[in-house]
Amino acid sequence: MTVTWTVTPVGYQHIAKRCPACNVKRDFAPSGAIRVNSQKKLLDIWSIYKCTRCDYTWNIALFSRLHVSKINRELLQRLLQNDAAMVHYYAADLATLKRNRSEPSGNLIFVFTSNGRLR
Repeated sequence: MTVTWTVTPVGYQHIAKRCPACNVKRDFAPSGAIRVNSQKKLLDIWSIYKCTRCDYTWNIALFSRLHVSKINRELLQRLLQNDAAMVHYYAADLATLKRNRSEPSGNLIFVFTSNGRLR
């Protein structure tokens, strides 16, 4: 007999970074917006973060100078639509945070649910 559990984060993972406007290290939270810029066949894709104190914005690079043929079409479509699941994914992706010289901050809250069926 097994029960399947689903673990879902509530809110976004914050990151700690020096805020130029506040002039101290502050928490930044994803705004929920993802931007895509193309120059010829190269894409730059980033997620926009905001200082939780003053709303100063900072762009965290998800992909830089990526040839359009190298990205999965479904992934690109989800990014263009500001898919909340993609924002959650990249906000918690340690490799992306490391590439952008940032670190996770605070504790993320999770909700646990089960399917209620025993197998």
